[in-house]
Amino acid sequence: MKELIVIHAISLLIAVGALGVAVWTLLSGTIAREGIDGLFLIAVCLFLAGVFAVLPVQAFRKGLWREFLKARKGGSA
Repeated sequence: MKELIVIHAISLLIAVGALGVAVWTLLSGTIAREGIDGLFLIAVCLFLAGVFAVLPVQAFRKGLWREFLKARKGGSA
């Protein structure tokens, strides 16, 4: 169970990081300087964010995070 949580957390971190790079590229004006390369960077970042977000979203929908938090509260009391 803990291994799954770690895998999902790492995947979520990578997805959020890729989205952060895409947003930073938009806000910093890299597209104006780089042209098509900046657009390609944003496309790749959005693709990576979509790929790595699948596992954490599925875990959230199945309630895996809720089960893990309940187990931690029950185990620490």
